[in-house]
Amino acid sequence: MASFTPKQQRAIQEKVDLFREIAERGFSCDREHSVRTAIYRKRQGWLEENFEQVSRNLQDYPSAVEKAFRLVFLEYMKINPDDVGTEFLPSRRGAKAVYIRSRNFCPYLEAFRQLGLRSDDAVRYCEMSLAESMTSLANAFLAREGFRYGVWFGRNYYDHSDLLALGQDGGE
Repeated sequence: MASFTPKQQRAIQEKVDLFREIAERGFSCDREHSVRTAIYRKRQGWLEENFEQVSRNLQDYPSAVEKAFRLVFLEYMKINPDDVGTEFLPSRRGAKAVYIRSRNFCPYLEAFRQLGLRSDDAVRYCEMSLAESMTSLANAFLAREGFRYGVWFGRNYYDHSDLLALGQDGGE
């Protein structure tokens, strides 16, 4: 069994409690919506409070996809860059993507493991709630930065977190 700091254990317990409640009630649309809304509000509030500093920190990165990656992982989640592998991929018409493999501590993944949740429920929850809120956070930031196009995060949990951020640069 892994060893966690007290702060990490509190974060895991918060998620365990949330998922127990969801499991007892089932994955209803109403419950998922309320969880997504709470996560969205938390992240948007953080952006409002930290926009000026984050904007300065990310000013040297011209790509919408790279700004979005750095915003979500390095600025918001405060993940150590050594814990995140990235591969930036060019694609058609100036669009770019980044494949992200993160092996950092994740309270959601640990809660899934502790509760023995089915992997398809865990993946569905992450896609519905977490990836959507990451996308919303990144796109709110990019819009304020003058980008005409946004990004989309797809998220998957197994023994780590794989994500794909897709976007198209359109800075003015």
